[in-house]
Parts: sequence; structure tokens; C-alpha cells
Amino acid sequence: MPYVTRDKKGQIISIQGTPQAPDAEWLGPDQFDEVTEFLGKNPTIENFQSVLLSSDLELIRALEDLIDLLCENHTIVFTDLPLATQKKLGARKYIRRNMESLGNLIGEDEGIF
Repeated sequence: MPYVTRDKKGQIISIQGTPQAPDAEWLGPDQFDEVTEFLGKNPTIENFQSVLLSSDLELIRALEDLIDLLCENHTIVFTDLPLATQKKLGARKYIRRNMESLGNLIGEDEGIF
């Protein structure tokens, strides 16, 4: 879901795909009604693009998980995927695995930041 900025009354005043302000708030899927209400009142291409960009990033991860599940259940064979797809999925797995290991190292000392 997108990041939003609210006014003093708690109403959404802007939507971004990434946090643009220190007070930007990430909205979860259970708050999508607020997003659609805002888009209905503010139907600009930028607002729709921000929501789509945020949604795309979440969907990519869901598709990766789906491909992993299909491979684990032997519904598809990873090597049957196009080579370009194999490379992209492999690169993302490598990056995520290394990020997770770095996160564990950093997360051990919460006083660093």
C-alpha cells in the first residue's frame, strides 16, 4: 500500500509510493477504503500512479512467493522458466538473503542508530 500524509484532522492530503515526508504513514491493505476515498476526491494521474507503484512492489513479492511455492510443490520446474526470469528471480533471492543476514547483524544492537 502507499504512504500517505494527513492533515490535522486526520484526512489524507497526499499519497506517495515512497515516504516523502517525515510524518508519512504507510497504509496497510485493511485501510484501502481510505485510499479509494481519497482517489475519488482527488483523481489525478500522479495519485493513481503512486498507488499503482506501491501495489506493484507488493505484487512482485507475492509473485515471487507464488513461484517458490509452485516449484516446491513440483507444479512447475524452475529451469522451465525463461532464462531471463531465472536470473532475475535468482538475483532477488540473493539480495534478500544477504539483506536478511545484514539485518540480523544490525538488529542485535538496537542502540546503534
